[in-house]
Amino acid sequence: MGNRLTAVSGWTLAAWLSATWMVLSCQHGEVTILDAEGFGIAAGTIHKAQAAQRPALELEAEVVVANPGKAAGAEPPDDYIPMTPRSRSGPAFGNVVLLFDPAQQVVVPIYIGGTEALSIQLRLAKRRYPRPLTHDLLDAMLGELDVTILRAQVDTLQDNIYIGTVVLKKGDRILQIDARPSDAIALAIGNQVPIYVSRKLVEDAGVRLSELDVQKPDETIDPISL
Repeated sequence: MGNRLTAVSGWTLAAWLSATWMVLSCQHGEVTILDAEGFGIAAGTIHKAQAAQRPALELEAEVVVANPGKAAGAEPPDDYIPMTPRSRSGPAFGNVVLLFDPAQQVVVPIYIGGTEALSIQLRLAKRRYPRPLTHDLLDAMLGELDVTILRAQVDTLQDNIYIGTVVLKKGDRILQIDARPSDAIALAIGNQVPIYVSRKLVEDAGVRLSELDVQKPDETIDPISL
C-alpha cells in the first residue's frame, strides 16, 4: 500500500487476516507469535520515553524463520545488518512485520497491508494457498526466466514510507529493483535468501525489545506503513 493505514482499515484488515489465519491453523507453524496479553506492536506510534513503564516484549530467539542464504553475491552490503523476519497480526495490533536483529535485540517494525501480511505469514509457516498468490506468481515467473533472487533490502525511510530493494541475478547481471519492503520480504522468505536493513535505518527506526511501547488502534497518531 502506498498510503498510510487508517485505524479503521487496520482493524478491518486485521480481523479478516486473523480469521483466515485461524482457519489455516498457521499459528502452529514456524511463525513467532508475540505476547497476546496487550503487549506487542499496535498500528500506532512507538514512544521510547515511556518504555520503562511497560513490560519487556520477548521473542523466541531459538525460532529461525529464514535461511541466511549462500548464493553468490548475497553477501551483505556495507553498513547493512542481516535481520530475521517475524510476523504479528490481530485486532489489537494491526498487521506488522518485525525485522529482528538477535545480536542487538532490536526490531524494526514495518506496518503492512492485509494481503501482504497474509502472504508473509503463509511463507513463514511454509504453507500455500491452492491457487497462487501474487508473490507465488512472481516466484514462478522469475524461475521461468532463470532469474535468481539474491537478497532483499530495506534501505531508508522517506515521508514515513519505507523504501526497499530486491537484488536479482540474471546470468552475469546483478539487478537492483525498487520495491515495497513488504514485497521484498515476502520474496526473500519464499526463496530463503537473506534480508538486510541499513545500519542507519536500524539506528533511526529500530526499537530495543526492552523499550517497546504499545498504543491501541484508536490512539493512533501517525502510523508508519507502506
